Amino acid sequence: MPAETTNANNLFEFAKIGIQLVGYGVTWGIVFRGWKVSNEQNAKRDDRKELRDLVNDIADSIRNVEADVVSYLTSTEGKSASYWTVHFGVRQVNASIVGSKIFNTKPINDLLIAYRQAVTDKALQGPDSPALTGHQLSSALRGVSSAGTSLIRGIETRYREIYPLAA
Repeated sequence: MPAETTNANNLFEFAKIGIQLVGYGVTWGIVFRGWKVSNEQNAKRDDRKELRDLVNDIADSIRNVEADVVSYLTSTEGKSASYWTVHFGVRQVNASIVGSKIFNTKPINDLLIAYRQAVTDKALQGPDSPALTGHQLSSALRGVSSAGTSLIRGIETRYREIYPLAA
């Protein structure tokens, strides 16, 4: 009879080992799934933060160009921000928006064209163009500010379309 007890104990030991192995497998499955979910959430958060940083950088660039336009058009003693500073600032804004696939939409492209026209066609026609005065100056400055604000709003709207809860 002791031999039968040994077989029963061996069978019981194998069952315990099998249950432990299944338990370890389930535990590691849960750990792996948790890591995968956490990794996906972190990647999404990082993407959202990078896009938010890009939106903020573009908005800052637009405001810097606007300040340079005001400085260029209203300076009486020597130009503190040259025509070329403004021109290259507009090119930087353009490259930042065009270089991002996320902002490659018709509404944003239309706003970008209006912005470039407001700055380079209406406010600053060239480095040797005559200075604007009076109503023309006021109109040009309002146009640049309005176009810049509209472009920033368009970019912000696109950001909220992609990340509706992260506004």
